[in-house]
Amino acid sequence: MTDFFATEPMQHQLDVLRSSARTEFYAVFWEMGVGKTKLALDTAACMFVEKRIDGLLFIAPKGCYLNTYYNEVPLHMSARAPYRMEFWSATGGKKKERSVNALTRGPAPGFLDIFVVNIESLRSGRGKVAAMKFVRTHKTLTIIDESTAIKNPKAAQTKACVEIGQHSEYRRIMTGTPITQDPLDLYSQFDFLCHGCLGFTNFYSFRAEYARMQKVQMNGRSINIVRGFRNLEDLKHRIAPHSSRISKEECLDLPPKTFSVEYVELTSEQKKAYQSMKELCLTQLETEVITVTNALTMLGKLQQIICGHIIDENGLTHDIKSNRIATLIDILARHGGKAIIWCKFRHDIRAVCAALSDAFGEDSFVPYFGDTKDAERKLACDRIQADDSCRFMVASKSAAKGLTLTTATLNVYYSLWFELETYLQSQDRTHRKGQTQNVHNINLIVRGTVDEKIVKALASKKDIAGSIVDGVKMLFT
Repeated sequence: MTDFFATEPMQHQLDVLRSSARTEFYAVFWEMGVGKTKLALDTAACMFVEKRIDGLLFIAPKGCYLNTYYNEVPLHMSARAPYRMEFWSATGGKKKERSVNALTRGPAPGFLDIFVVNIESLRSGRGKVAAMKFVRTHKTLTIIDESTAIKNPKAAQTKACVEIGQHSEYRRIMTGTPITQDPLDLYSQFDFLCHGCLGFTNFYSFRAEYARMQKVQMNGRSINIVRGFRNLEDLKHRIAPHSSRISKEECLDLPPKTFSVEYVELTSEQKKAYQSMKELCLTQLETEVITVTNALTMLGKLQQIICGHIIDENGLTHDIKSNRIATLIDILARHGGKAIIWCKFRHDIRAVCAALSDAFGEDSFVPYFGDTKDAERKLACDRIQADDSCRFMVASKSAAKGLTLTTATLNVYYSLWFELETYLQSQDRTHRKGQTQNVHNINLIVRGTVDEKIVKALASKKDIAGSIVDGVKMLFT
């Protein structure tokens, strides 16, 4: 069977391929960097060779779906499965539209048709129509990469994926973090795989079995909130027959990840602005009914001040004198190698890019964030991996999934998100198969601020974005 593979499988990949390739549905809960995508593509090739499918629909978040198209499929797809491939783009013009139409019209004899779609496009409109047409005209294996994107059963993209799954002969989900907030995240992921396979046909009966609920009054009405969980061993046993869980420690000999902090002093302007904003936030927390959403908004405002800017009531951004940029440049100068600088705010990304241009030259970095066009994203990844003159990538959470950035050996967190999954995913862009050096992670921290508390919460594996309100309040005090 060795002549079947385009790239040699590791033993754990081969073992799970042999045990799962003929199953109707399966969950691959492998940690980042263990080789989920190769397993998925080898599975598709096996199914094609055995004439069980003629189409592969690969669904992934916008930040990484083109990596599948440009890099993963050409690298890993077996020569025994010649393929036609296209990716979805809403802005590709008439040429793209004709190409997608040709692919979704039906299979071509002797070819595996591969359609790569970003999951956000399935919420409505032409992206969903194209995906549905593909699965209706092919015998399809549908794969959802980073499947926590469908953890919310009420979300439009979740409903679209479940509908697509109902028209697919085979289904797979893949993620290293199947639970990002709480065990209830699992319901919709398995509902896509097979309705009722865990023994529940609706979310509320699933929640009743595994969550402890409590009624509270909020904004004048009574609502149910989750206060804890139960029967999790039972849930684990229900999932086990349909899934595989593998950690990096079990199968990869990777160099260690190390962590440190670099402390930044607030300027006098920042101290005044921070204290004023903190007092305003505390007043709101004491006098208003606070939801997690608006509490996190308050945290974000405090973060912005720490990073060196503030947004006024008219939505205009104003710079505040800050030491954060200077600290970053000093770190990068000392490091000497390649680094990824992670930023939460667009304003931070632009400020960091300008500073890198001044300090190291305009060719020393590439940006990768929401405004970066698809073609430029691929070029950015190619440059940081292969161009010695390109030392830095300035990245937002859109780069935190699916990319391989193993030439970099340093992650600097200029500003952090509240989601634990994003923090962990971003670390493993550099710490994955192919990395031969120690990867160091540095968090920039201002003592005595939410900066410090956010880092501590994430380091202790606490998801701030999924916390109850009382947990968020603690970050202010």
